[in-house]
Amino acid sequence: MHSTRLRMTLAIASAPTVVMLAARSVQGETLTPIDQQRSTSALVDFNLCGEPVSSSEAAPGFDPFESSVQAEVNCGKGWATVFADQQSQIGADLMTASGNAFLKTTGPEAGNLLTTAESFFEVSFELASACEFVLGGSISADFTSFADGMTIEAQATLIGPGKEPLVSEFVNGDPAGITFDTAGILTAGTYTLLARARISLDGRVPDNAVGDTGFDVTLQLRTIIGDVDGDGVVGIVDLLSLLADWGSCPAPPAPCPADLDGDGTVGILDFLLLLSNWS
Repeated sequence: MHSTRLRMTLAIASAPTVVMLAARSVQGETLTPIDQQRSTSALVDFNLCGEPVSSSEAAPGFDPFESSVQAEVNCGKGWATVFADQQSQIGADLMTASGNAFLKTTGPEAGNLLTTAESFFEVSFELASACEFVLGGSISADFTSFADGMTIEAQATLIGPGKEPLVSEFVNGDPAGITFDTAGILTAGTYTLLARARISLDGRVPDNAVGDTGFDVTLQLRTIIGDVDGDGVVGIVDLLSLLADWGSCPAPPAPCPADLDGDGTVGILDFLLLLSNWS
């Protein structure tokens, strides 16, 4: 089997990740989750061993999700086991997800076998204003013994407004792995973070086929302090907006984007924050 490695990275910042994030302050929440599909699943269907065995779990909402499922069949004529797990959480400015899928089979007698294990993570969220982002982690898809009919793959993708992939990482078998660390600016809009690890086998029972695939992904967001107009840049337009709003903020819930330090007044501290983050 041949290895497929796809790397497509758009919206990359040239500054080192740590330096870029340290240069900005953090103010308030940055993302609002709007939809999620997080799940684990495992299935074994071996025609010589009776009924299929399966297990699955899905996250009911946006709370932290921790799951481990397994399916196994062993009737003397053949043995197959698969499992999948996931640990993921969604925060105001940090999203993390790790998951694995594993397969192992032994087949002393010929028979038809269908197995699949998958850890699936997909979260869509809204950004009200531009943010700095760092997407880092790793994906892998490895096997110690490959069999005909086996599929093993992992991916990590950040999708932006208009459904275009801003970051896309993919591996497919033949011991493969990718480590990535991408930084840049996300403008206001709707985004989706997708991570997936899947392994399956459909065919005759192979003897001693083993495969393992997984992902470990972290998306970190930082508000761009001083970006009053939300265009991803701190500049003259933001300065003029701050000066125009100088003084007490209107009563909540009316917005006050020039109040950078959150004290209810647009004043000298906000002015200094803006200057310190000038792009």
